[in-house]
Amino acid sequence: MLAIQLNKKAIISFCIFIAIVVKDILVGYLQVIPERSPANRLISWFFIIPIMIIGVVLSLQTIREIYLQSKYGGKSLFNINLFLSLPVLLCFLYVFGMIAYAFTL
Repeated sequence: MLAIQLNKKAIISFCIFIAIVVKDILVGYLQVIPERSPANRLISWFFIIPIMIIGVVLSLQTIREIYLQSKYGGKSLFNINLFLSLPVLLCFLYVFGMIAYAFTL
């Protein structure tokens, strides 16, 4: 039987991604919080952006550990920890890509 060791940083990173998605669903689809309201801006600037940065740092640390384990330990590069870490990085790239796109208009 193959033993799977989950990394705490990967789990925290994935939970941060879930929090970001829940905020987007509440604002965008369900419109519990109006999209252009001060409450949405406060939540985004003081909650979502800081936890997104924390999630990106944890994801990068996890991916570095996975890479080093695969290089020196002979373990597989693609494991569950990698797949738990990637959503926050992709969300980060999407958000800041959209910000860069908005500044080019």
